[in-house]
Amino acid sequence: MLDHFRAGTPQGGDQVIVLLLGNCEVGARRVVPELRVVHQERKQLACNWKVYWENYSECYHCPGLHPELCRLVPVYGQGVLRPSDLPGWQPSVADDTGRPRVAPGVETWTTDGRTVLPDIPGVDSTLRAHGMVFASFTASMFIVGHSDYVRSVRIVPCGPERIELVIDWMVSADAPSLGEGQLAHLLELGRLVIEQDGRACELNQMGLRSRRHREGVLVPQEHGVWEFHEWLRGRLGVASARTT
Repeated sequence: MLDHFRAGTPQGGDQVIVLLLGNCEVGARRVVPELRVVHQERKQLACNWKVYWENYSECYHCPGLHPELCRLVPVYGQGVLRPSDLPGWQPSVADDTGRPRVAPGVETWTTDGRTVLPDIPGVDSTLRAHGMVFASFTASMFIVGHSDYVRSVRIVPCGPERIELVIDWMVSADAPSLGEGQLAHLLELGRLVIEQDGRACELNQMGLRSRRHREGVLVPQEHGVWEFHEWLRGRLGVASARTT
């Protein structure tokens, strides 16, 4: 499965993939090589690559933009990516790290929260309880793993105001072939979220052309966007915007 991503990674990309997935929160290193791609789509958006990554880096937009996803992951409906982002959050048990969890009864990320697929070999009870695990290549690709399938989204810049997304859906190599209806069920939520985010990013790109406004202000829930900005400043050799 690592071969599937090599064509889209820079020199040394193999090491980056192994290091990233090896540091992933729940066993992604042993899961990813055992998958097969069941569907790929490409989608072009009229926005800059940085705009799309800003969108991925926060969930402040989630309550208004992703009601279907918020039903599956209730904390997203509060405009944050994880419970530990909420004011006054405290661990409920000793090993509670503040990661998000799916709602009770939700098995995976589909529109109804149900799956007909077998678990991916190597998935443990922690991933099954939380319902998802993320791995991110800053501004290049992110991977969302569930107990039954994995979705990856690669970001390919095509110009100052255009990108192409390459989206792959992967299941266990041993999973049975999917019928037309089963495949549609697997793809529906991912397609919807991509469409919702894409429209928001294109609107944001249009707003950047306005001569009336300069830069905006980030709210605390957008700390991931600020971290991305700091990453970008570092790559450009620009001084940090950190205040004391």
